[in-house]
Amino acid sequence: MIRSRVPKGDGGQPWVPYGFSYTVAAGGGPLQTGIFITGGQHGLSPLFSDPSVLHEFWRSTRADLDAVVSASFVGLVRGFDPAYVVHQKTGVNRLARRGEWLLPVGYRVWINDWVGTVSLVADGVRLERFEQGSLIRVPLSWQPRQVVDAVLETYRLNGLDEVPVDPELFYAQKR
Repeated sequence: MIRSRVPKGDGGQPWVPYGFSYTVAAGGGPLQTGIFITGGQHGLSPLFSDPSVLHEFWRSTRADLDAVVSASFVGLVRGFDPAYVVHQKTGVNRLARRGEWLLPVGYRVWINDWVGTVSLVADGVRLERFEQGSLIRVPLSWQPRQVVDAVLETYRLNGLDEVPVDPELFYAQKR
């Protein structure tokens, strides 16, 4: 499927610098969701995540959000071996204002062991081991400010702030 979506240049040859993108969306039922996968872009700095996956949920009338997010995390971690997976809501994203290769803040954050390990958590935060990483969970009932403060405190307690950016170290750890 992805191979058939590679942009073509003159003469029908793959236009390599743009890599690929693939979108799957479902709607009309109890859950509206979309998965957006991109990757293969050449010439990007190793500071940019490649490939990347975004799984969005727009509306759910009957689905249990915690169950949906948990299932998404399992699929993303097992399918892509990412640096991290995060479940955010708009309010948290606006308050955290993190970017580039800083670790994200959210209601659920899974961090791969090659990025760093988590052994201490802030008050009210739950920690679980999942696959080859640590899953940080805060209550879904928390307000955005509580989420940001608790997750950033957890990062501070563990000496974490960003994904390793040394290209040689990054690619060696991914092999």
